[in-house]
Parts: sequence; C-alpha cells; structure tokens
Amino acid sequence: MDSPYRLKKWFVLLAVFASLLFIASKNLQQDGKDLLETVNIYLANIGTALYPERRIPIFLSDREESLRGIIGEPFISFQQEDWKNFWNILYGVFPLEHPENTRLPTKVRQLTFAEIELRLKEEYPILNDFYQEQWQQFLQIAFGKKLERE
Repeated sequence: MDSPYRLKKWFVLLAVFASLLFIASKNLQQDGKDLLETVNIYLANIGTALYPERRIPIFLSDREESLRGIIGEPFISFQQEDWKNFWNILYGVFPLEHPENTRLPTKVRQLTFAEIELRLKEEYPILNDFYQEQWQQFLQIAFGKKLERE
C-alpha cells in the first residue's frame, strides 16, 4: 500500500515542479536575454576603452604650450593634475548611455564636442566667455586639427 501513495506523492511533486518551471520560464528567458545583452555591452565597453574614436596623442606638451600661449587662462595656471583632468575630458571614455532595462550595465562612450564644451565650461568657468570662433580655435589646438562641429 505504501507504493501507490509514494507514486502519487512523486507525481504531485513532479507536477508542482513542472508548473513552477513553466511559470518561471518567462523569467528565465528574460534572464538569458539580459545575460547575453550584458555580455555584449561589457565587450563593447572594453572595445570602446581600448580603441576609442579619438585617441590621446603620446606627446601633449606642444599642445599644452600652445594652449597656454594662445588661449591663456585657465591654461597658464594649470598644474599636472589639471592637465590630466583636461585631457581626460577630451579623450576619456565615460558611462553615459543608461539602458531602459535597469538590470543592464551602462554603455560607455567619448563625449561629443558639444558635451566637451559643456563639461569644460563647468570645470573652468572662465571658458564661458569664449566666442564660437575662440572655441573653434581652442578645439583646433587641443585636437591638433581642424574639426567639424557636431
């Protein structure tokens, strides 16, 4: 008599387990998609960090001297840490693209020229007085070439 009762017990447990698995399958599918998307974002972020669109030049001292001489302040009074922060704004990679799915990591990218201008004006308020032509000259010196505005 113990055997049929045991069989029913296992059948009920199996049915409960199958029901839970069926209910959870939607969540598991979404988890799988999120995991794949997370891996893709991490790989893209690593690629962006290793091979950014704008690469920082090896030698910046000529550009720093030009910025001091032609633009003046705030560059005249820059210390090494200020230059490091400045070049990071121009060439760094930042976590800026937040996906709608909060389970996914933030995508990284470099700042656009408009974002660079805003960030530099926040960091160095004296730059708020620049005219558009001065910004163009500044960008040419900082990036070492004539740039098209975004």
